[in-house]
Amino acid sequence: MTSTKNKLLTMAGVVVLLAVLENYYAKPLFAMVHAVFVRDQDNPALQPVMFALGDNPQTFHVPPGKRLVIEYVSWRGTVNQGLVVGVGFNVTTNGFQGTHYVPGSPVSSENIGGQKVWIVADPDTDVLYQSAGAIGSTAQVLVSGYYVNMP
Repeated sequence: MTSTKNKLLTMAGVVVLLAVLENYYAKPLFAMVHAVFVRDQDNPALQPVMFALGDNPQTFHVPPGKRLVIEYVSWRGTVNQGLVVGVGFNVTTNGFQGTHYVPGSPVSSENIGGQKVWIVADPDTDVLYQSAGAIGSTAQVLVSGYYVNMP
């Protein structure tokens, strides 16, 4: 009888301990897991943006007070068969200026490219488009991403 009573008391103690630990650690643990696996798309600071660059215009001006985050780049252009084209984006990030190149892939007489990227441009700067090869006058480079409000 005493053995059963001790087992029940031990089990009750474990249940109480688990309830106390859950109360203190569950919310922070779930918040960390949520932050790792879920993107904060409902954040009002993230504002979707899409623009096209090509022969005209070749630059896109990032508004003051906004940081531009480019997430996807795609294009389709007519070029000589077999010529691989890449597009470059000259941006300024934290005061450093550099060019990011995104390669294409020749498909018959066309050159098609599209890739997920992560390119950041500072507020009140220009994103300058340049191609390594010929995109052609009828094609544009489509850029999509979002703005982040800067204090």
